[in-house]
Amino acid sequence: MWVDHRGDGALPSRYIILLMVLVPFLTLFAEQYFLGRIESPSVGAVAAVFLLIFLNVWWVLRDSAERNVTVPYYLKILVASGAVIGLPIYLFRSRRFAGGLLAMAIAMCIGLLLIASAAMGALVAEQAATFFDQTPKHWSRCSGQDNVSLDLRIESCTTMIDSLRAWKHKKSADALFQRARAYYEKGDRERAIVDLTRAYNRYSSDPKLEKAICEFSHQADLSFVWCGRRR
Repeated sequence: MWVDHRGDGALPSRYIILLMVLVPFLTLFAEQYFLGRIESPSVGAVAAVFLLIFLNVWWVLRDSAERNVTVPYYLKILVASGAVIGLPIYLFRSRRFAGGLLAMAIAMCIGLLLIASAAMGALVAEQAATFFDQTPKHWSRCSGQDNVSLDLRIESCTTMIDSLRAWKHKKSADALFQRARAYYEKGDRERAIVDLTRAYNRYSSDPKLEKAICEFSHQADLSFVWCGRRR
């Protein structure tokens, strides 16, 4: 049996709930911001699940201490291994039927908040990365939309390629393609072919980009071997 008492200086249970809501936001924010996209399976989501399991068990222990309720060993195991089963049992056990129903309704609302928190974390990460790295400015230069020199085009493309921000996976292959075009216009055929190869290998599943790469390589007579095999 495990029993604790109030006044021990431990973190109140209501603050643990706040931590739960913050966990999906922070983990999905970190994945989107630093890795560039939400993978499948999501690293951030997996981390969030383990943290939420820990926080859920911690909350039950703190809540039971605040209410002077004994938590049987089997119930601790249920809460840790399957919150969907263990948490309702604990809520009805510690609050009786009416209080348990109210607590379950609150728990469902918190679950919705967790989903919203994860979505908001990914969205805020993408917007933050775009803001801090000045993506629109670099892309307009890299793609030749701005009337800048070839060296500035190459520099902006390089900045986008080397970055690890949230938009990297959306634009890095395009930036490689645009840098290849700039290298070609500058007369550096070898570097142009290297960048075209990297762009093609990274996102060959993108039909539009693949077509653009192959059309350019043939028009420029760059002997891009992968496109030759597809023709």
